[in-house]
Amino acid sequence: RSPTNPHPSERDMSSQLPEASKGCVRADIKHSCISLRPIHSNRVHVTIFLTGDPQIRLVPNWLVRFVLGHMVPYMYEGAIDHLNRAFVDNCGEMQNRIRSRKEFYHPIEERVKDVLTAQGREAPRILA
Repeated sequence: RSPTNPHPSERDMSSQLPEASKGCVRADIKHSCISLRPIHSNRVHVTIFLTGDPQIRLVPNWLVRFVLGHMVPYMYEGAIDHLNRAFVDNCGEMQNRIRSRKEFYHPIEERVKDVLTAQGREAPRILA
C-alpha cells in the first residue's frame, strides 16, 4: 500500500460529478439500495429502491406512462392481496373501523367492485 496505490477498502469510491449543463437540473437521490436475488444458476433478479427528487415542475409524459404501465399494476395487485388477507378475519380492527364509517367507505367499495367485476374477479364484501 502507498498513497498512490491505496488498498481497495481505503479508496474513495465516490465519483466527482461535473456541474450540470446550462438548462439541465440534476435529480437529488436521497437514499438508494439494490437488491440482488438469484433466480437460476445464471440469472439474477435486480430490484432498485430509491427516494429521490427529480427537481422538475412537470413530470414528463414518458415517465408517467412508465409508472402507469409498469408500477401501478403491481401496486394495485399488492393492495388487492392486502385487502383479501385483511378480510379473512371478519371481526378484525380494520373491518370494525370501516363498518363504523359506511358513508366514507361505501363509495370506495362500489368502485372496487366495479373494477374487479370488469376484470372478471370477485370483489370482497367490506361492509357486509
